[in-house]
Amino acid sequence: HPSLGSTYLWEGKDPSYLTPPFLEMVTAYVGKMLNIGAVQINILAKFMLGFSLSLLLYFIVLEWFGDKYLALLAAPLTLLASSLLSSTDLRSVFAWQINDLAFLRYARPINPAFSSIVMFGYLFFLHRLWKHPRATYVLYCSVLLGLSIYAYVYFWTYLFLLNGIFLFWFLAQRNWAGVKNILLISVGAIILALPYFAHVVGLFGQPGYQETW
Repeated sequence: HPSLGSTYLWEGKDPSYLTPPFLEMVTAYVGKMLNIGAVQINILAKFMLGFSLSLLLYFIVLEWFGDKYLALLAAPLTLLASSLLSSTDLRSVFAWQINDLAFLRYARPINPAFSSIVMFGYLFFLHRLWKHPRATYVLYCSVLLGLSIYAYVYFWTYLFLLNGIFLFWFLAQRNWAGVKNILLISVGAIILALPYFAHVVGLFGQPGYQETW
């Protein structure tokens, strides 16, 4: 079912998708390459995506602040934040019965674990570009931003908002090199995502689409 009209239900996989299934497809094809089933690739993804996200968070904080101990704390605190800040989860820890406890929500495949890797990867290379302007970092940022459009709607809208803030900041500072880099990243990402936007426009003419709102 390459179109993956539904990634959550057995039925309805052949119609055109509404939510982008790129990350689900990557995970599914990795499972096919490894010749393992859906349950096994799900368990493997939980471990590998959580591990990869932890490493990425470590290197991002180390890159930003240069403190190894802060970087070591950042990864587990980010992964555990939803549980540590949830009164329901905290009550479940001290109760006789565990009710509604979703441990490590942030490491849940596909979202938010896989899409977070794309998002934090973008932030990592954007910081690198800020410190050491290079064309390769512009390319990496553009590709990751473009892939985020195929991944999860919330993250790419946040990243484009961040690009807008940087654009106005660089304009206020008359930093024309920074303005050019942000525009190149954004335009490159939009070009990369043109097939997805064309697909979304095509959905408006399909029966049943309005009911999804």
